[in-house]
Amino acid sequence: MTGAEQEMWIDSKDWPTHQAHGDKQGGCTTTGTIGGGQKFTICHKIPGTNQTQEIQVTQAEWLIHQKHGDTKGPCSGTK
Repeated sequence: MTGAEQEMWIDSKDWPTHQAHGDKQGGCTTTGTIGGGQKFTICHKIPGTNQTQEIQVTQAEWLIHQKHGDTKGPCSGTK
């Protein structure tokens, strides 16, 4: 990981694992994100699964996500 913040939706049963490594509930700030700047929604393909999730990224982050098949805009279906 890059140390950049990323907003994501998780099942409540997964919260203890995320909390244990320092994640917090609620929205991210733009401080410390790769490239800074305005964020927009993409549909992120979760590696190793057939699942997707909506996350907010900067333009610089988008260039990385685009290379592995993520798409701009919200995911169709559920988060």
